[in-house]
Amino acid sequence: RVLIPSMRYETWESDRYRPRRRAISGAAKLARGCCLLYGSLLGFVLLFIGNPTKFVDAPAFQSLYSDIEPGLHVGLFACLAFLVSAARWPVNAIVQATVLILFAAGSEAIQIWLPNRTPRWGCFIQDVAGLFLGFVTWIAASDLLASFRRWRR
Repeated sequence: RVLIPSMRYETWESDRYRPRRRAISGAAKLARGCCLLYGSLLGFVLLFIGNPTKFVDAPAFQSLYSDIEPGLHVGLFACLAFLVSAARWPVNAIVQATVLILFAAGSEAIQIWLPNRTPRWGCFIQDVAGLFLGFVTWIAASDLLASFRRWRR
């Protein structure tokens, strides 16, 4: 049986070769499920429902929606980035951010082929701003939680 201290697992020469797995907490599992569910619902809403003013014919609702639409893009993608960060996927933050930016770009690009939808650069920029806000919020929240845990000891 050969163990190399610098490696995270035993070598192939050992009789029980098995890479070590980090334990995933129940909160991380819940966050991963919520992340997948929220991401799929967000994609569905952005692609197929889009502007909800076509369902409600009230002028007051239409003007309200046009006023809060930029905030909706930022808020929805901030929630998605926060959930992805909280899920603690086994990839680094650069890969997570790249995948989410590609998701935002794809949700705008696919609107070329959808009826009654037009892709806009402004929406993409709002999506990316929301992703940035979500990642920054997670970093601040996790640092605050870590300092609180250190203070409690």
